[in-house]
Amino acid sequence: MRTINWFPRALVAAALAWTATWCDTRAAAAEPRAPAPSAAIKSAEEAAKVLGQPAAARSLGEPLPGSAELAKTLAQVHTDPGDLPQLQVQVDGKTLDLPLEHTHVAARITGHVARVEVKQTYQNPFAYPIEAIYVFPLPENSAVDAMKMVIGERVIVAEIKKRDEARRVYDEAKQQGHTAALLEQERPNIFTQSVANIEPGSTIDVVIAYAQTLTYDAGGYEFVFPMVVGPRFVPGNPTGHAGSGWSPDTDLVPDASRITPPLIGGGQRSGHDISLELTVDAGLPIRSWTVPTHDVDERDAAKGQLSLKLAAHDALPNRDFVLQYAVDGKQAQATLLTHFAKQNDGTFALIVQPPTLDVDELVGQREIVFVVDVSGSMFGVPLSMCKDAMEEALRRLRPVDTFNIITFAGATAKLFSEAREANDANIKNGLAFVSGMRAGGGTLMADGVTAALSPEVGSGRHRYVFFLTDGYVGNEAQIIGLVKQFNDQLSRKQQRARVFGFGVGSSVNRHLLDGIATAGDGLTVYASTREDPLKAVNAFYHVIDRAVMTGLQVDWGDLRVSEVFPKVLPDLFASRPLVLHGKLRGDGRTTITVSGRVGRRLVELPVEVELDRSGQNAVLDTLWARAKVAELERDLAYNGNSPATLAEITEVGLAYHLVTRMTSLVAVDRSKKVSGEAKTIVQPVEVPEGVDASMAAPAQALMGRHASRGYGGPPMAAEAAASPSLDGAPPSKMRRPSPVYRQPERERRDSVATATPAAPVGLVSDLRVQGSLDAQAIHQLVAQRRAALETCWRDSGVGAAGTVEVRFFVAPDGKVLQVRVRGRSLTDAGLLAKLTAEIKRWKLPAPRSGDTVEVRFTLQLGR
Repeated sequence: MRTINWFPRALVAAALAWTATWCDTRAAAAEPRAPAPSAAIKSAEEAAKVLGQPAAARSLGEPLPGSAELAKTLAQVHTDPGDLPQLQVQVDGKTLDLPLEHTHVAARITGHVARVEVKQTYQNPFAYPIEAIYVFPLPENSAVDAMKMVIGERVIVAEIKKRDEARRVYDEAKQQGHTAALLEQERPNIFTQSVANIEPGSTIDVVIAYAQTLTYDAGGYEFVFPMVVGPRFVPGNPTGHAGSGWSPDTDLVPDASRITPPLIGGGQRSGHDISLELTVDAGLPIRSWTVPTHDVDERDAAKGQLSLKLAAHDALPNRDFVLQYAVDGKQAQATLLTHFAKQNDGTFALIVQPPTLDVDELVGQREIVFVVDVSGSMFGVPLSMCKDAMEEALRRLRPVDTFNIITFAGATAKLFSEAREANDANIKNGLAFVSGMRAGGGTLMADGVTAALSPEVGSGRHRYVFFLTDGYVGNEAQIIGLVKQFNDQLSRKQQRARVFGFGVGSSVNRHLLDGIATAGDGLTVYASTREDPLKAVNAFYHVIDRAVMTGLQVDWGDLRVSEVFPKVLPDLFASRPLVLHGKLRGDGRTTITVSGRVGRRLVELPVEVELDRSGQNAVLDTLWARAKVAELERDLAYNGNSPATLAEITEVGLAYHLVTRMTSLVAVDRSKKVSGEAKTIVQPVEVPEGVDASMAAPAQALMGRHASRGYGGPPMAAEAAASPSLDGAPPSKMRRPSPVYRQPERERRDSVATATPAAPVGLVSDLRVQGSLDAQAIHQLVAQRRAALETCWRDSGVGAAGTVEVRFFVAPDGKVLQVRVRGRSLTDAGLLAKLTAEIKRWKLPAPRSGDTVEVRFTLQLGR
C-alpha cells in the first residue's frame, strides 16, 4: 500500500484489528488482556496469527498495549488521515487499485488573478481496457479554457465543441478503440472527467488549465482550491438515471445522477492523493500569510513573492485548500486593467475599492434572521461550529435590533413566530434554542428560504438574513431563483432585505452560497473545519455595522464600453471591492467616475486611467468571457431555461474555448487502437472532513467500510465490487439505489430534526471549550478513541443507543483531570463508570496559554 511507507500492510492491519476490540475499563490487575505479541515476530504472517484477523473498522492513532518492541515498531508507521486502508476492487481473484492515482496542482498568482494547472494521473491495473469516470470540483468562478491528454510521448490537445457534439465524438472514439478524454461541466463548480480505452498496465495524464480572480477583503486576498464534491441532497420525484452517480435524476434535479459520485465509507480511502505547488507574485510586499486548512512547506520566500508546497503527509483530498495573505502598501481606490487583442478593440477589468466613510448612524434599525441547516450532513463538527458562531452572533446584537432563528432539514422550525427585540430574555431563549439544535434528515433548503424571506419586513427596518450551511444540495438553481424572487418582491414594496451566506465545513458548495448572496444583494463568508467560526461572525458584523454605497453608476468618460458584467451593479460593501469586466474601444488618457449614495449623500470616486497596450493582461479576455457566462447563468437561475440564453452561452464557450454547461473539451488519440472491450469504473471520492457519511448520504452512496453492501450506480463492472464486509463475508451483488433519499417520517414530524439512534458511536455535539485549546483537537481525539468508546458501551450491556454529557479539565501538560460523565438518554451506572475510566486516560495537546482548560460536550453512543 502506497500510503503506509515501507511497513508490511498485513502487520498494520492485524495490529489494528487487535486494538479495535480493546477498552481498558477495569483495573489493570483485574482485566484479562489479549496475549502480548512475541518478540520473535519477524513477518506479517506470524503477526497475523498472534494478533488475529484484520478488523474492518478501526480509528487510527490509539495507543497499543503489549510488547515494547511491537509498540516501537508501530511508532514508525504514519497514522495520518492519508494513511487509512486503501479501498480496492476484487477482479478475478486479484486485489487491484482504483484508476485515479494522483492529482497535481500547480498554481501561479499574479496580482488578483490565479492561473492553475491540474494534472490527473490515471492508471489501469486491469487485464483489459477501462473507462474511468471521475466527478471533481473546481472553483465556482474558474474559467476552464484548456485540456490536453498525455500518453507516453504523445500529447493530444483538446478541442472545444458543443456539449452534445463532444459527447458524440467521445463515444465514437470509445467504440472504435481510440483513447479519448472528455471534460464536461455539471455546475460552475462541479466537472466530470471521462477517459476511455486506457490500455492494460498503462498510465495517462489529463491536464486541465483554468484562470480565476481571487477574493479580496480589507487588504487580504484568498485563494481556494476545492478538493472534493460533498454529498448532495436530492429532492424531487425520480425521472430516470442517465449518469454514473448513486442518485436517480429527479424533476427538481434533472442531472442528479451526474453530481452524486459514490463515497468512500468510514475507515478507508480511495488511494487517490494530491500534491499542490503555489507561487504568489503579489507586486507588493507580503505582510502576512496563512494556510488554515493544510500543512505546507514554505520555499523561496522573497519580497512580494511566496512559494508554498503542500506537505507530503497532507495528501488526502478531503477538504478545500485555502491560502490567505495580506500585502503592504495603500490600495489604489480604483484600478483599470486592459488588454487589446486588436488595435482598438480590447477587454478590461475595473476594480473599485469602497470609500472610507464614517457614517455608522446610517446603519439604522435591523431585523436579523439566522437560518441554520440542521440536516444530516451538518451532524457533528459543522453543527458544533454553527452553534459557536450563533452564540457569538446573538451576544453581539444591538438593543435596537430584532431577531429570529430558523432551522431547516426535512422540516423548518422557528424560535419565534416573528422577529422580536434583542433584549436579555429573548437572547437567552435564543441561546437555549441554539443549544438544543440537533442534526439529521434531508436538506429542504427552499423551505428555509421561504420561512426567512416571505414575511413582511418590519417598518423602518432593514432585514439581514444569514444562511449557515454547507450547501450540500443538488437543486441550486431553484434555491437561488427563490431568493431572487422573494428579494424582488420586497424591493417592489420598498422594503430592504439582504441575504448573506455563511459557509460552514471543509468543502462547502460555494456556487450555492455565492449564488444566494448575489441574488439577495449580500455577501458570503466561510469557515472551514480548521478555522474558528468566530472569524466569520466578525466578518458579518464588519459588513452590517457599516454603511453601504448603493445605486452605483459609472461615467466612462471618453471610453466606449460595451457588454459590461455584471449588468446590474451590486451595492458596494465596506472592505469588499467591485469588479467589472467589459469590452472597450478608445485610446490615451481619460477619467472614469464611479458614483453612488450612502444614505442621502452622493459620493463620487474619480479614476484617472491611461490605457495599457503592452499585451501583459491577455487573461482578461478569458475572464471577460467567464463573467458573461456567469451573467447568463444567473439569468437562467432567475428566469428559467431560455433557448436564446443557452445559445448565447454556447456561442461564448466556442469563441473563447471555455467549458460551460453547453460546451465541452474533448481529446482523441487516433494514432492507434486499443483492443478489447472497455469496462467502466466510476472513481469514488473521499467524504469531506468533518462530515459523517452515514448521516449525510443514503447507504447506497457509500463504498467500502461502514458502507452498504454494493454500490448502485451504473458504476463499476460487476466483478469490481466493494471490499469485504465487516464480518469478512463476501460482498453481495450490486443493487440499484432506492428511488430517492427520503427523510424518515418520524423526522418529518419533528419541528427540529434530531440525531437518530443509527448514528455512529463517538460523535461529538454541543462542544464547549473554555480556554486556549483548539476544538478540532477534541474531535480528532474522540474519533481516534471511537472503537474504545463503542466497546465500553457494548460491554456495559445497555443495548440501546443514546447520549451522555461529558465534562473534564485539560491540565497545562495536556492530561485530562476531574472527569464527569452524566447520563442524558443513557443513565446506566456501569456504562458511566466505564466511560469515566476510559476518558481519564486521554491525553490532549498542551493548551497554548499554559492554563487549565474546561471541556464539555455531548457524546453519541450505540448504533
